[in-house]
Amino acid sequence: MALRRQQAGKNAEKRRRIAQPATIKIKEERMKDREDEAERYRRRVEAFLRQKVRLRGNGVEMELGTVESRLLGLQFLQEEKPKAFETLVAIVKPSGATRLPEKVSAKAVAYLKEGGTLRSDGSPEELAAAVLDAAYVETKEGAILRDPVIPPSRAFVEERRALDEEGHYWAAQGIQNRYNWRGQGGGPSR
Repeated sequence: MALRRQQAGKNAEKRRRIAQPATIKIKEERMKDREDEAERYRRRVEAFLRQKVRLRGNGVEMELGTVESRLLGLQFLQEEKPKAFETLVAIVKPSGATRLPEKVSAKAVAYLKEGGTLRSDGSPEELAAAVLDAAYVETKEGAILRDPVIPPSRAFVEERRALDEEGHYWAAQGIQNRYNWRGQGGGPSR
């Protein structure tokens, strides 16, 4: 009886060793397919961000990626550096502003110059000013930054939505892969 168990254990180990390379090959192929898929997604995003779009209200034309990056910078200022944001609004005077801040903070001006939003002469960088002008809206609750892009077509709107949804998928995959990698002893634990 013990001999049978021992033999069965040896046979099972032998089957595992034979099956293991096939399993590894399948995993490697799946990983390669995912990498290819992620690369195609990255290329689609890059092409989408290179599109020229017009801004609401002022009609300025620029690449979507530039609009997105400037808008993120403005949102950061509004949330994290409100004095600098108010100062920028006072300098740019966006068309959606009904009440402009009266005082301009010297510290905020220095901060904005250091960050490149204002030039050394105190004038605003054109692209940031155009995006602020198109995005700035005042509400009862205060100033908000809306999407400043005029969608050029229905296809643009659908592609943007599809890329956003797919981006959430890839972000989730990245997080999942990171945890799998750590779980296999491949990364530092925190």
